[in-house]
Amino acid sequence: MERLALIEVLDHDERVLHAVPVVRWPMTVGRAFDCDVVLDDPHVAARHLTLDVPPDGSPGLVLTVGDSVNGVQVDQRQLSCGVSTMLAAGSQLHAGRSTLRVRLSGESLAPERPLARSADRIRLWLTVSAAVAVLLWVTVLLWLDNVPGSSWDKYLPSLLGVMFGIAAWSSLWGLGSKLFQRHFRALPHLRVLLGFVLAMLLVDTLLALASFALGVPWLSHIRGWVRRAMVAALLGTHLWLLLPGRQRAIAVTVSALLLLVVGVDGALSWRHRQRLFDELYVATLPPPALRLAPAQPVTALLDELRPLRARLERRAKKDDENDSAAER
Repeated sequence: MERLALIEVLDHDERVLHAVPVVRWPMTVGRAFDCDVVLDDPHVAARHLTLDVPPDGSPGLVLTVGDSVNGVQVDQRQLSCGVSTMLAAGSQLHAGRSTLRVRLSGESLAPERPLARSADRIRLWLTVSAAVAVLLWVTVLLWLDNVPGSSWDKYLPSLLGVMFGIAAWSSLWGLGSKLFQRHFRALPHLRVLLGFVLAMLLVDTLLALASFALGVPWLSHIRGWVRRAMVAALLGTHLWLLLPGRQRAIAVTVSALLLLVVGVDGALSWRHRQRLFDELYVATLPPPALRLAPAQPVTALLDELRPLRARLERRAKKDDENDSAAER
């Protein structure tokens, strides 16, 4: 019998799990045993949808939603029970948690794609380069923090810890891809992590240098907020790789969590320190040659410290009152 079409059931990565040949119309899709395409999905009705050719014989297919609570989503359109619509070429159908695609016999095939061996080599080279750059950057930071002339064993535990942490983080996300996508993919998550770590180190350094060079303290103060935002972006990117069809929900959720964390942290910082930032003053002092802003006189520092004195006196008085109340 002539094959008229293929109904393909796709996974989260839009790869074909299995394909059902079509030799006649109409075709029914659902959980019932007598359906032409049986889906093992608790969110799909017994006869969830029907695919048929138009009554007038025009090209294309007509989708009719069956007796379903969840309906069918077609190209961002939600169709409820009993609704019919014409399917455009290349449309994907979302029934419950299942994704389907219909390939008609007359559709032209996309050209064969060459194997991306050169692209794989480039990605591997970039991954190795990023890992070496992160380790070198961490080594420089450790060298700045340690006493000059320290032996190599002062750096080795920290470097091994960084390497183990990167490997463990990427492997955990790889296990997540195995759970949700049925194959272990750690290298994409490793590239994402290394890219964000390098970006965070670079942005943090540039903000500190710009704050010192321009004499703008708030550029250094906001580094904590920028780190939190980039960590949120890192988590969102990992989740996008894990759940490629949930970008909007992931973006909204991660953004809401970021605002919640920043708000709670700012409120607690204001309650305990009377400031919104973790950093009290600019702690990074690069070489004086990088300073572009004019030097400030000592009187300017004294003027800025006067409000601090009154605040400290109020805090000391409050502490004395609390101690007196505790002694009673």
